Amino acid sequence: MLATFLGLYVPGYPYPVHNVVKPAEPKAVAWDQIHDLEELATALTAEDMSLKDWQAEQDKIKTYISQRQTHLEEVDTFLEKVMEWGVVHNPEKTLAFLVECLGLSVLQEIAKFKTEEDEEPFEDIVEWTKERQELCPFTPKKTFRQQLHGEWRRFRPFALYFIPNLINIFLGAFNFLETSKKYTSLWEKHLLLEIIYKFFLIPYCLVKVLEPLLVVTTKVYATAAAIIAGLGTFFAVYQRWFKPLSDEIVNCANLDKKFEQGHIEPKVGQTQELATLIEHLSVGKDVLLLGRSGEGKTALVHHLVQLKQEGKLPPQLQRVHFELDGGLLISNVSFGHAELINQTREQIAGYEGQVTLIVNEFFQIATNRNAFLAFKERFLDTQPRPQFIACMTFKEFEKLKDLDLDGSFRRRVETLAVDSSSDDQNRLILNEFINRVAPTLPVTEDAIEKVLELSKEDDEMLPDLGRPSKALKILTSAIGRCEVAFSRFYVSDDLSKAQEEEVQLKLKVIRQVRADDETMKKYRDVRKKIKDLSTELEKHKKQAHKVKGLLEYQQKQKEHYYGLTHQIAKAPQNPVIAEDVQKMYLLLNFYGIDATKKVLKTEIDKIKDELDVQIDGDLVKRVYDDKQAALAKLKAQLAPPPAAPAVAAVG
Repeated sequence: MLATFLGLYVPGYPYPVHNVVKPAEPKAVAWDQIHDLEELATALTAEDMSLKDWQAEQDKIKTYISQRQTHLEEVDTFLEKVMEWGVVHNPEKTLAFLVECLGLSVLQEIAKFKTEEDEEPFEDIVEWTKERQELCPFTPKKTFRQQLHGEWRRFRPFALYFIPNLINIFLGAFNFLETSKKYTSLWEKHLLLEIIYKFFLIPYCLVKVLEPLLVVTTKVYATAAAIIAGLGTFFAVYQRWFKPLSDEIVNCANLDKKFEQGHIEPKVGQTQELATLIEHLSVGKDVLLLGRSGEGKTALVHHLVQLKQEGKLPPQLQRVHFELDGGLLISNVSFGHAELINQTREQIAGYEGQVTLIVNEFFQIATNRNAFLAFKERFLDTQPRPQFIACMTFKEFEKLKDLDLDGSFRRRVETLAVDSSSDDQNRLILNEFINRVAPTLPVTEDAIEKVLELSKEDDEMLPDLGRPSKALKILTSAIGRCEVAFSRFYVSDDLSKAQEEEVQLKLKVIRQVRADDETMKKYRDVRKKIKDLSTELEKHKKQAHKVKGLLEYQQKQKEHYYGLTHQIAKAPQNPVIAEDVQKMYLLLNFYGIDATKKVLKTEIDKIKDELDVQIDGDLVKRVYDDKQAALAKLKAQLAPPPAAPAVAAVG
């Protein structure tokens, strides 16, 4: 023992024997029992086989496939079985293994075999990918240089506009010297007096600064006068010819800047309304958009901005879009709304042809007489003037007649009704929303059709709301319920009720000091119920975790497929594309994607009755019924209590 402790070896000493776990020997394929590729696939996908066993037999598998490659149906069945097994166990390594075992010529023949009944069968991989390139949106990762350029693009407007904005603020202060203006607050009058007082201090301060430098008094006054005259000339010239349109205007938001920063969501559809809007704007007309709340008026305007950013507007409409929020304008102050409108108009002065003003919540301005008259004077009567697009509902448009007594405002603007009630338009909106908000969640086609059906038939849930908003509210609730089902903190309703019952029993025992037999029996039953429900829930959560992993892999697979499509499609006319890239693309296109969908459907079917891991028509209907029940309960609570029955007088 001492020799062992000192590290010395003594022959014949009974040293303890440690059990060393040796790696398991790779399982061999019984090649004498393999007669075709289907039997080979069955052997490779057996329960006791693994990828390590495949790799040990890689050369034999490769040789056997090359011997049977003319039997395309066998190769097709082999790849389908192997890919389904690989998606469950290790999809990346399975794909890499098949890329090593299969030749490019075999996969090209398989592609032709799989598409021989199509109108345009597979012929050339480059042409195949070029045709599908537009259907595969792909944004490559930005390099450091591209990220640096993007940061500069965001910082560039601030750097370029810093000095002009500073000068514009200085010059704007002297607008108070315009005597034709009416001032609506004591603060503005005080500010005017402050500006005049400090303006006349400028020559005095300038003389005091120059006196130590220029001893001769005449030179001091002459130099001060020259400096003041030079500055005045500079500001006059700047104001007349060089003053740029500010990128920010008081009371407004720059929609072009918000779109570039990604704060405006992409818009789809509304083709007819958009074409009509562009027609009106192209001939210099102002437009009044009418429609119910949530019908798509703001979305239509944002779509116009999107077309400008994409360079798809006529040259005369390539303007800067500023959004004036009427509700925010009216709520800023309790009076002086006309002055706020004047401020906005004055900042646009000189650049009317470069600006389109979008007035959201126009009814807020139209219900304030002074604000409405000021808007009408400055944006309709004064020339030159910028074009504007105003938004309001039909009910609000009827009330506008009370202020527009002579009808001059309604006569001079073009009204455009926004109606997004069609199934096609709302289907576009829902599909775009799903791709942007829930790209990894499984959403079936019947879920979209059920949302369209419910949003069309519903008249009780927010009747004044447009159909697109109703549809999005229903779909958003279904997406939220599906997201919660994948959370590790999810607790089923039955388990939650059992836990509440357990708490109630504990509180009862604490109050009574000692539990009686009946209470103890209930407590034991509740504890057993909680244990059973918890065990069942954990089982369901493991299955949900498996489904979530498949969904995440499907998203990665999609991005990989899109990237390969663009990589091959952008190859030169005589491409020298790596064979592995072409083989990976063909495997993904004809087998990998379908295998993932099939396995995912199988795994979802195992659990969809217990957990909401898929957004389908049934889930949408349950969510809708729950919202209707909650709305009915709210209406009942808000309803006035029934009047007490009258009591007849006695006497």
